[in-house]
Amino acid sequence: NNISCSKLFDGDESEVQRIPSELSGYVTIDDDHSQSRWLLNQTQHCDIFYKERLYITSNASISQEEKDFPIAYSMLVYKSPMQVENLLRAIYRPHNFYCIHVDSNANDDYKRAIQALSDCFHNVFVPSNCTKVFWGEWGVLEGEMICMRELAKRSKHWKYFINLTGQEFPLRTNLEIVRILESLNGSNDVQYERICRPCTKRWEYSHNGSKIIGKKQPPPHQIHITKGSTHVLLARKFVDFLLTDRRAQDFYDWLKDTTFPEETFISTIQFNPHLHAPGTYTDAAKIPTSNHIARYKFWTFDREAKRSCKGIKQRHICIPSAKALPLLKETPELFINKLLADYEPLVRYCLEDRLFRRTRED
Repeated sequence: NNISCSKLFDGDESEVQRIPSELSGYVTIDDDHSQSRWLLNQTQHCDIFYKERLYITSNASISQEEKDFPIAYSMLVYKSPMQVENLLRAIYRPHNFYCIHVDSNANDDYKRAIQALSDCFHNVFVPSNCTKVFWGEWGVLEGEMICMRELAKRSKHWKYFINLTGQEFPLRTNLEIVRILESLNGSNDVQYERICRPCTKRWEYSHNGSKIIGKKQPPPHQIHITKGSTHVLLARKFVDFLLTDRRAQDFYDWLKDTTFPEETFISTIQFNPHLHAPGTYTDAAKIPTSNHIARYKFWTFDREAKRSCKGIKQRHICIPSAKALPLLKETPELFINKLLADYEPLVRYCLEDRLFRRTRED
């Protein structure tokens, strides 16, 4: 309560200097077991849970523009149940749809806690066929597709699909997200990485986990593989195409023994004009490689970026500290990837505080 988030967003260095002393007695619930117990206890009485956690459950406080533009979300989660709950609370609206895919490797307490959370809402669900998710392997893409299939079955009315993980957070209000998606006008926001020579090993060879087991046949239907980010904004018609088009499904099956297929499947369908997928580019020679708004990520591959990181580095991503809040205030992306539960929780608190204040202003 003694830290001013508004001053931190304005880059007030004196406020940054006050953080260590002000938070010296701050205690967090670090272990997933304790967090799971907390969430199970909180969700025993859903009506009380809504009120105490300030969920937006009434349509009366939501604009007609938002209600006319429902969004479908997938959330791939495996740890930090309190952080998952914080994310859901930030993006929850009663007219949207939410699929929470729980890594089947997660412990039973965690699974029960996330299931209890979803059971409190009519439009939040955990699929019955959740799969094992390992970084860089098939389960990441499979988990996304499981959610896409379930979300498509649940409603015919949602307009766009956004995929998230449990370690992300919105930088925009729901109304702002709706208006940005409306401006896309049925097109998709998918990244294209023009040069990634080492990446070809991911799909030129069959893999069993990290082990290469042989050379692969070329992909079906004269498909040229491209690499992009796993973070996307997809129009409903494009999602339906992924789920029903035979060529897309053949390519999906072909990717099963490749690595990082989540970075190639959607990007490839997006940037192969001969497939004629809805909302995609029709001229492969004019593909933009920047200005993608789905996710804010501060990469630290080069020396200058490492020096500019206002936080800690993990897998070449800069995890922001409070010193990065002025940048997060100005960046145009919809969500930030990623925030760690055990590193500078003040960052997530300030982002949440700003989001709810701006939501009231909307």
